[in-house]
Amino acid sequence: MGGTTRTGPDGADGHRADAGGHPVYGLCAVLDGRVAHQAGAGAFAALPLVFPLFGLIFVAAGVGMLLSPLWLTLKAGRTLYAVTDKRVLLWSGGVWGGRTVRSLSPAQLGDRARTQGADGGGDLVFPRAATLSTYTDSGTDAGGFGYSRTRTQVNQVGFYGIPDVKAVDDLLRQTFG
Repeated sequence: MGGTTRTGPDGADGHRADAGGHPVYGLCAVLDGRVAHQAGAGAFAALPLVFPLFGLIFVAAGVGMLLSPLWLTLKAGRTLYAVTDKRVLLWSGGVWGGRTVRSLSPAQLGDRARTQGADGGGDLVFPRAATLSTYTDSGTDAGGFGYSRTRTQVNQVGFYGIPDVKAVDDLLRQTFG
């Protein structure tokens, strides 16, 4: 194992430190690939090539977060809401194709939740039409212990991004009560 053993002024053994005398610096140096260059072509020779790839994961996540408003705008441009005398229809087209059509009965439209901004625009959410999605994951962890995780997600259904949300809410109230 490379490194130096420090001895204090009284001759007592100190801590073991790699690559420069401080354990944290040693860890950073290994992760940065400096130890690989100092040690020659050994087991650490690939580190300078591998660790920058971990940074790409965070860059990709950041780009995805920055582009999410654009993604939602594209999806909203392919969404259509319709109110008939018997039901409410929601057409939603995916960005890469495909479409979803939902039909809501008058019973599902009760207890609407309206969110309205200062400009009069907003959302109408129908809690009775919400669906639940349950995801279960199970397996064995690194220590050999079994695990099982269950996650439940509530999928809200509603009219989103309506320019005059109060007028639409009034229309639904007049049509369906």
